[in-house]
Amino acid sequence: VGCIMYQCLVGKAPYVAKNPFELLKKLASEDLEMPKDVRMQISSECYELITKLLDKNRDTRISWEKYFSHRWFG
Repeated sequence: VGCIMYQCLVGKAPYVAKNPFELLKKLASEDLEMPKDVRMQISSECYELITKLLDKNRDTRISWEKYFSHRWFG
């Protein structure tokens, strides 16, 4: 869901790779970057939700329960 939201807002996937191995390497080593022009146009709630959805640590990534009750949904 986070990848879809990111791609809808930014116009490209959060991580681009030529193959699954390269993708895994990027996921492990690169931080998520939101272009500044997009970041300035979205609400802080939207940004927070995307970053929580794309959190690399599954222990701190947002749960489905918290996702559906997130304040961005109003």
